[in-house]
Order: sequence, then structure tokens, then C-alpha cells
Amino acid sequence: MLNNVENGSYKIPDLTATYNLPMGINQTISFSSAYLTLSSVNPTVATADKSGSYRVINAGSTLITAKLNNTPVKGSLLINSIGKPAMPATMAPIPVLAATNVISVYSDSYTNINIDSYEPFWTWSGGGFTTDVNFYSNGGNNYFRYSNFNDTYTQKKVLVAITFESTPVDISTMTHLHLHVYVPSTSPNATNKPTISLENWGANTGGTNSMGVYNHPTALPANEWVNLDIPLSGFAGLTGKTQLVHLIFDNFPTVVFMDNIYFHN
Repeated sequence: MLNNVENGSYKIPDLTATYNLPMGINQTISFSSAYLTLSSVNPTVATADKSGSYRVINAGSTLITAKLNNTPVKGSLLINSIGKPAMPATMAPIPVLAATNVISVYSDSYTNINIDSYEPFWTWSGGGFTTDVNFYSNGGNNYFRYSNFNDTYTQKKVLVAITFESTPVDISTMTHLHLHVYVPSTSPNATNKPTISLENWGANTGGTNSMGVYNHPTALPANEWVNLDIPLSGFAGLTGKTQLVHLIFDNFPTVVFMDNIYFHN
């Protein structure tokens, strides 16, 4: 069962099948969900988009069933959709720090560093890339959203990196990482306790010099912009700060909006 699913296209995770062979041995194999032919009980909520995929188009509920070579597959997937995405009711607070004290990754209030990607499509340990990024503007204020409804590898979280490898950043004079985050109450896995990592490369811009990890002690409150202002001393293992190349978000809820990401002193 999937709750609070938004409009969009999704893929059934890859599956396993067990066959009883003539010699009495059970053989289990994995196969791509692209071999499945899907059907939706309520096509006004979701339609079978293509092999192994379906498209949610409206709020409501439906069952997704599947066939493999015209043979019904046991089980079904219940989809409970909220339709259009739930957006923040307000904008994130405007930063007030002087620009001279800030190295900005993403904010309308400062000049941002050069970003290579907000979703580099890495293949992670235990799964591939399934987190999506979308950018929004409201009244001249820009912000973005990470979501992982298309959770092919059953990660039950947002896992993604902001990369700036082409222009490593020296944060050695900074003391804190700041970001505003907003988790809508409709977000699945809202009780996740986020982890943020900072990766610093060696002097020859290649190979990890150090990786610092910060584990947030609690889940994030819902339906409000949360101010995270994290001392860099809280990133365990971060010894180098002159060649920062990656800002990694892990174990965030399935939907999270972000704004005003910057380092400061």
C-alpha cells in the first residue's frame, strides 16, 4: 500500500519469482518489472502507463494488478493518491546575515557557488537513483523539492547529493551549515531522522580526503519551515574543509522542500 501519492509516473520495483524444478529444488530468480503488464481498477485515479509503470492522474484510490505473459501475478498494490503536490503554505524566512559571512549553495539572498548538479544520479549502495528534484518559484522566491515516490529500491527516504566537483569550495573559515527545510504532513516516512554529509576531496581534486557526517537527533516537524543551523564541528570525521565537493542528504522524508542552504561564520 502506498499512501499520499502525488500525480506522476511511477515504476513497480523489480521482483523475484520462485520455481519448483523437476528435481525438487526451488529456484528463485529476479526479473525486471518491465516484463509486467499492469492494470488499474480505477483508471480515473491511475492508468497503466507502460510495461511495469503506472501514472497517477487524480486524487483517490485504486488497485494496481499485474500479469506476466498473460498469467496473473499474485497480490496487488493499493494506491491512495492526494493528487496535486502539497506545497508550503508560506515561504522560507529571508536570511539576514551579511554576504561577507556567507558561502551560499542555494539562496535568493546571496550569490551562489557554481553547482554541477542537484541530482547527480549516482548509484548508491543498495540501490540506484530514485530521488527526483523539482524547482518552484512563488512571488519571486525560489526553492526546490526532493521527492522519492518512485522508490524502485524500497529506500523509504530521500537520498541525494548536491555536487560542485568542478569548482571545489573552501569552507575553512566557516563555522556552520544552514538550511531551511519543509516537510508536508502528507509526506511518507515523515518520522525519518535525517543525515547530512560533507565530502572534502584531496589537494589534487580527486579521492576523498575526509567525510563528515551529521545525524539529526529527531524527526523534522511537519508543515513549517524548519531552521537547521548545524555547527561544522558536529560533522564527525570532517578533517579537511578546503576542497568541499559534495553535500549529501540521506534519510530525509519522502518529500522535503529546501531553501537557503549556505555556510556561514
